[in-house]
Amino acid sequence: MRTVAALYSRCFPRLRTASTRKIYVDCVERPDARVPGELDVVMVEIGFDEPAFQRADAHGRKVIALDALQAGALKVATAHRWPRAPFDAAYKAVRALDFVNEWTWPRTRKVDASRRYFAYLACRHDSARFRAEIVIEDRRGVEISRTLAIDELPDEFIFGGKLGKLVWTSPTKVELFERFGERVCAVALPRSK
Repeated sequence: MRTVAALYSRCFPRLRTASTRKIYVDCVERPDARVPGELDVVMVEIGFDEPAFQRADAHGRKVIALDALQAGALKVATAHRWPRAPFDAAYKAVRALDFVNEWTWPRTRKVDASRRYFAYLACRHDSARFRAEIVIEDRRGVEISRTLAIDELPDEFIFGGKLGKLVWTSPTKVELFERFGERVCAVALPRSK
């Protein structure tokens, strides 16, 4: 499940390796015991009980997916003599979050020209959908507005391109632009009463 892998990746602390930047864990019935050498992307196979996964409820599927991901990642870590601690930290963080994959984007909230309002996206990536809302707050942190900006299938290739720039385009309007410059959503501050 992509949402579990994405959360694990977000929770993963830094780890310096000679060249590997990504591990792909392929869940198969009969895994290959070999682990490739250290490459930019390492693909590893792990044994997986597909019928048990299909019988499990939604939460159970997330647990099974996380356990398979961890087993594959540790298989690579052991083969390359990497420390186990970052993998265990990511695993424990996902469990502590109870598989809820929520975050704000961008990391630094966007402030308007008057410095009275801040805007950011509140993102939620679950197994069925990816949703992002433009949130506007005043400088005390009081929410002024919340508007759905993105509602897509939970695939980073689909929603990732829509996370381009969040910009105040006027004193009262913030807009989200995709990576190629097309507007995704615009939100105006509500009029004062």
